[in-house]
Amino acid sequence: KCILNSSVLKNIDKSIHTLINVSRGELIDELALSKIIKKKLVLKYFTDVLDSDSIWNNKEYKNNPIYQLS
Repeated sequence: KCILNSSVLKNIDKSIHTLINVSRGELIDELALSKIIKKKLVLKYFTDVLDSDSIWNNKEYKNNPIYQLS
């Protein structure tokens, strides 16, 4: 869980414009990633999964930091 966490993401190369998650949502610290996106260190993030999305109820996704940036 959270292999790409804040300590890894804060050292991200500023030349990376796109980050693609083709793995599981739980591997990325989404709160840390949302902060990096807001700082424009990552300009685009593509994913087909979000943290714990398989157990969400109808409105729980609205609290997800990555969903809120979409």
